[in-house]
Amino acid sequence: MKRLKGSLTIEAAVALPLFILAISLLIFWTKFLQTQAELNLAATDKAREMAKLAYLTEDDIGKNPLPIEIAKGEILNGTYFERWAVARPFTGNLYYGKEGGNAEDNRIVFVTKNGEVYHTSNICSHINLSIREVEFSLVDKLRNNGGGKYYPCEYCARGGVNGMVYITKEGNRIHKNKNCMGIKRTVVEIRKIDAKASGYRPCERCGRIHD
Repeated sequence: MKRLKGSLTIEAAVALPLFILAISLLIFWTKFLQTQAELNLAATDKAREMAKLAYLTEDDIGKNPLPIEIAKGEILNGTYFERWAVARPFTGNLYYGKEGGNAEDNRIVFVTKNGEVYHTSNICSHINLSIREVEFSLVDKLRNNGGGKYYPCEYCARGGVNGMVYITKEGNRIHKNKNCMGIKRTVVEIRKIDAKASGYRPCERCGRIHD
């Protein structure tokens, strides 16, 4: 009986570390794959964002531009990971599908909740505003990109303005509230044909390029 107890103790002493090692490796590998998937997803989102910013005009389409590629290796918590994603510059076109229509009608455009125009570029200065915080006492000496003066916003500055305010290079209004509907842009992507059907007209700066 003593020999049997001794052999069980030896077997447990040998098997238990191997079992713990196997479980540790399994946990490590699971976390490794999860982290790698999260990094690749983040890289894919960034590549898509860069693809939109690298918007191609009609003159550029057909020139076979180089794809946007994100490839980066880094060490996190002592483990080496790689991020990898590829995207092509955004053309704004949706090609023929079940819904039919031509490529120009299916082009993706950008509209805002309170706007009346559609934009063919999501970096158009009408929707990608450069908001600046300044002291109200200095606003009278400032001018926008068109050389115009700034006036109190009819939405958020009706009761008077003082202290720190918000202005943009593209507009001519002084805002007390950074989230004012006159300065905040909630951009939505829709098809060009749907934008026209909803009454949106092309933007004076970017929307007439393709019309």
